[in-house]
Amino acid sequence: MEIPMHLLPVFLELSESLNISRTAKKLRVSQPALSRQLQSLEQNLGVTLFLRQSRGMSLTLAGKQLKSQIQEPFDTLREHLTRLSKDTTSISGTIVFGSLTEIGKRLFMPLLLEFAGLHKGISLDVRLMSERLIPQGLLEGQLGLGLVTSKPKDESLKVHHLFSERIVVLTSAKNKVDLEQNKSPQFVANSSQDLLLQAFYRKHFQKTPSAKPQISISVNDHQSMLHAVEKMSLYAVMPILSARELLDSGKLRLASKKELKNDIYLAVRQNQFLEKRYQEVIQFLVERPKNMAS
Repeated sequence: MEIPMHLLPVFLELSESLNISRTAKKLRVSQPALSRQLQSLEQNLGVTLFLRQSRGMSLTLAGKQLKSQIQEPFDTLREHLTRLSKDTTSISGTIVFGSLTEIGKRLFMPLLLEFAGLHKGISLDVRLMSERLIPQGLLEGQLGLGLVTSKPKDESLKVHHLFSERIVVLTSAKNKVDLEQNKSPQFVANSSQDLLLQAFYRKHFQKTPSAKPQISISVNDHQSMLHAVEKMSLYAVMPILSARELLDSGKLRLASKKELKNDIYLAVRQNQFLEKRYQEVIQFLVERPKNMAS
């Protein structure tokens, strides 16, 4: 039997109010999500904790026993963490950060290094990974924070919107033909199923379903993509931040006025005992300028 420890504080809150609506509001989750969490806890424990009646809720004998066993330890832990939060002027420990590879390398590694420089007791464990693995890593406790480009469906995860980055069409400065003027444009992509390239075509060429991007080169690294765009006068759809240096130097140019917006979120597991170091790094990242990737 694997006990979901993170649901025990939820049980304690509900055991005090005996009201799904009030508890959900206090914990800032939806009522269905709270009900699912309670059901998960009961299934894992193999007991019924609450009686649900027309006049309200009440604790079962098993519920009363569980509350009496964990109430005091949790109160002690809460007091300790509150005192620690108030008394501690410095933070320490490891920040375990799961990040999308390209945006992690070009943007968030510098930001995290800046944060670590401000807090000498902090160490970093940054893991560059595919987006599908990040929510799973958060839920399983392998990651403390993670970057995602869409809101996770699991309501156990909380997201903070960081910014929207511009996704643009790039080509070599030597190529004077804009994308719309080229009848058979050839692209550099990060794979044969480049999601940004596909999304760009769906949005801007949806009236011509037969229009599909023709990929000449695929390579799963932005710097290699940019090198191919520059040398071979191809096109690429990618975040403008990846190409900022080459755009500023005049080696690349924007090949279309059409763009996409890609939302970047910081995800963390819902936890009323979130460690102070994670509270601090979340605040640090959320407070960065919203146009940081423009």
